[in-house]
Amino acid sequence: SGALPGALWYTRVLERLEAGDVNGAENLLFALMDPAEPQGLLAALDFYNRLRRIPEARLLESGFSLAEVEQGLLDAAALYGLDLGGPI
Repeated sequence: SGALPGALWYTRVLERLEAGDVNGAENLLFALMDPAEPQGLLAALDFYNRLRRIPEARLLESGFSLAEVEQGLLDAAALYGLDLGGPI
């Protein structure tokens, strides 16, 4: 599953994702991320990168959309004080 070193909690997120529970995996990701721990941001980047590789039709079957993937990434970045939205 390839969890990040130092972020063992992330394996629980990946297990839910691999079971097809995309919403549950995302909810758990946000519940376990700690803005004081940079590993959480790395976990979020990995998580949303994994979601972007899932075909959109399969995401939609899981009740998730590409727009939610993008919004989730923006929300995760904001939790760590990063603004990824808008022009530079």
